[in-house]
Amino acid sequence: MKIKCKSCGNVKEVNKELIGSILGGTLSSFGVWAWTSYLFAGTGMAFGICVALVAGGPALYAYRTEIIKLLMDKGYKCDKCEAKDWDPILEAHDYINTKETYFEDEVKKKEFGRKATKYSNFKNRFKKLQIKLDNQNIEDSTELIVHTGAMLNDMNEFLVKELCFIKEIDPSGTQAKKIEKLKDTLSKEITNHLYSINNLRNKIMHPSDYGIDLSSLNRLEVENILAECKMAMKNINYIFEKELSSFDI
Repeated sequence: MKIKCKSCGNVKEVNKELIGSILGGTLSSFGVWAWTSYLFAGTGMAFGICVALVAGGPALYAYRTEIIKLLMDKGYKCDKCEAKDWDPILEAHDYINTKETYFEDEVKKKEFGRKATKYSNFKNRFKKLQIKLDNQNIEDSTELIVHTGAMLNDMNEFLVKELCFIKEIDPSGTQAKKIEKLKDTLSKEITNHLYSINNLRNKIMHPSDYGIDLSSLNRLEVENILAECKMAMKNINYIFEKELSSFDI
């Protein structure tokens, strides 16, 4: 979508970079899920507009009125004459792409929304657990370790499930079996991280299998397990950013 200054006729392309510069200057480096999550939660815009802003191109023209209003509300100035009044420019491919026809089908639209929401929720849960680990209280160590083990289990399952979907791998079987199926499609580093996270999860969730009694750990043992948990969190974040932070709609 393009816009034209009513005062001098200057034409500008409306894209993620432009919107990012207006809303904060750094948004253009975000992944798709982060863009949608930020716009939807941080600006109060309707989800459809958020999707259009991320998708770009003809999708933007369907929401031309709302986007022009956003530009005017934010005081976006023409870089030639500094006027703040803009008109959308209708191009041939914009004409056939309305709110009703832009998405090829409802399944595609819902899948994008599902992923954006799921990925945003994943990152929020990750951040909350990270804060707990960073502010650990050694007196509540057993509860924290058990809680972290459960969260590692959930996050590891999420990562493996999404990777199976992306790589078109059968998601049946245990976590270890799923990782085994995935290993030929992933780097050795990512595969090793997935195995180590799963092993730590098993050690916390089934401590007796490893000869561990979580209720009677000494201080050093507690610190060692929590250090492993923090390393697992770093690996989870690395896998997410490397493999899942961007996806196509």
